[in-house]
Amino acid sequence: MNRYVVIDTETTGYNPYRGNHRVIEIALVEVVDYVITGKQFQTYLNPQGKKSTKGAFKTHQIKDDYLTDKTTIC
Repeated sequence: MNRYVVIDTETTGYNPYRGNHRVIEIALVEVVDYVITGKQFQTYLNPQGKKSTKGAFKTHQIKDDYLTDKTTIC
């Protein structure tokens, strides 16, 4: 049996070296023998005032206002 957990994140920007960008969404999906099992996890995070760049928003379509009441991680 081959078991994998696929992880996807969304952030407020693309460049990890500039802009002090934050993770705003984490999603995990379990895959066993190349079949998605239906076990999954998804959460949104508050970027503590950091706004998404236009390019990042175009990719993830998560509005800044939606994240204001979400959990912070640091």
